[in-house]
Amino acid sequence: MAFDTYLKKIREEKCINQTEMAKLLDISRTAIKLIENGSTKYPSKKVLHNLSTYLKKTEPEVMLEILFSDKISNKNVSNLLIYHYLTHMYLKGWNIVCSPYIYKVSNNYELEFDGKIVKKREPKNSIIIVKYERFLIRLESVKSVIDAQVYMGDMLSVIMSVLDDFRSVHILFDYNDVQQRKLFAYFKNINYRKIGFNINFIIFDSIQDSVVEEIVYK
Repeated sequence: MAFDTYLKKIREEKCINQTEMAKLLDISRTAIKLIENGSTKYPSKKVLHNLSTYLKKTEPEVMLEILFSDKISNKNVSNLLIYHYLTHMYLKGWNIVCSPYIYKVSNNYELEFDGKIVKKREPKNSIIIVKYERFLIRLESVKSVIDAQVYMGDMLSVIMSVLDDFRSVHILFDYNDVQQRKLFAYFKNINYRKIGFNINFIIFDSIQDSVVEEIVYK
């Protein structure tokens, strides 16, 4: 949901006018008008903080609603982890380029990843984001360090087809899934030859909106 639509919706639900909303957010009525006519795409830190306080929600919760409420309303539960992580990264200073991220390898073949983000003011610093399940090509599941090593090989064979510039690949595991916590542990002991980008294995808690642990292979 766009920020302008989101703010209008909040005002209508709370039955307050633009002047009252401006006072709540500690900004001018002109600023409210700029938001609601679409000129201001995303909330500033100050506006996000004040809006979250007013709604009695966390800043990640409010930003998630602004960025992905339309997709979440479609009950696409399988992508909730991705939406939470993308929101987390947005608040850490990254712009969301797209979700999903479709890369066309040839006229007849394309790859789909879960998202692509770019560091704000650093257009060459980009990250491809995927859930760990997306690279289970030959294995139905990972049950050992050896399986994790095979997974790495399959993942590299896919990602090396992407010729777009990127600095790293973030592979997500769900901390709130017991099985995925076990799977994450296998990736701590794998080895591979050095390549031209980083691979980050991340276990993410979508309830607390935080990274629990991150393994970086350079």
